[in-house]
Amino acid sequence: MSTGSTGFVAGMKCWIPAAAATECFELVEVLREEVSGSVVVVSPTRGQVKLPATDVSMANPALVADNCSLLHLSDATLLHNTRERFFSNDVYTYTGAIITSINPCTPLPALYSLERMQARGAQSQ
Repeated sequence: MSTGSTGFVAGMKCWIPAAAATECFELVEVLREEVSGSVVVVSPTRGQVKLPATDVSMANPALVADNCSLLHLSDATLLHNTRERFFSNDVYTYTGAIITSINPCTPLPALYSLERMQARGAQSQ
C-alpha cells in the first residue's frame, strides 16, 4: 500500500483512460488524493471516479512545438499536444530531432511560405 503523495492536488487537470470507444483519454479535474494511493476525479461524462494513481496523468498547462518541452510526459499528453496542434493547422510537431507530421488532407498555403520553411530549417539545426 502506498503512503506517499504522488503530487495530485484538488483542482488539478489530469487525463484518465476514456470510457467511450471514440476517445483514448478524457480530461478530468482532481477532487482529492487518498492515502491508499488512489485519486478521486470528476469526469464530465462519468461523475466522480476513483482510480489508481498509475491510471492518472497530469495535464500540461500549454501546447508546445516540441514534445520534449512538455512538463508532464505520458501517452495522453503526447496525443493531446499533437492533436490540438493539428486542429490549429500546425501539422508538424517535434520530439527532439524527430518531426511528426499529420497530413491535414487539405492545402495549407501559409504553412509553406518561404519564411515558415526557413524558420523550420533553422529550428531543426
